Amino acid sequence: MRFTFNPLKPIGSRIIIKEVTVQNEPINMKRKYRLCLKHYLYSGNDGYHVFPQCPLLLDEEKCPILIILIQNYFRTVQVLKGFERSRTRHRQSLIPLTERQKLMPQLSSSKAEADDENHLLTSSDATDATSRWNTARRLLIEEREKLSANLIAPIVDGRIKMITA
Repeated sequence: MRFTFNPLKPIGSRIIIKEVTVQNEPINMKRKYRLCLKHYLYSGNDGYHVFPQCPLLLDEEKCPILIILIQNYFRTVQVLKGFERSRTRHRQSLIPLTERQKLMPQLSSSKAEADDENHLLTSSDATDATSRWNTARRLLIEEREKLSANLIAPIVDGRIKMITA
């Protein structure tokens, strides 16, 4: 989420609505969104008085601890770079779910075309085709993760902008 705000405006009108984006798309005021935030903000601190009125989907007892998420991220980077071995097959993905979904349209459209062509195949052939698509999907995500493992460089990205005019 990215937004611009003016702290000089009255509470409830500080956010510049036309500049709010969610996953690089303009916010849709008719849509409901889920928001992840720390308990401090959900409690209404720092002027966020609207959050305590919102339904809580998961409390902090049921969510991962932030430091554990960060440790898992760096452990995954170590595994991908070959500095550490994974004790299990499970590991945290370095690619956010929304980005993984964006990587897949090219494969999905090609798969749909292949499915149209393969509608006369036997069920075992169809299973093999599905398995190949799942393998292609996994390999595409793994390749992207290896690239991401080398890109750890925190920056100020300008998600939140303040104006006073």
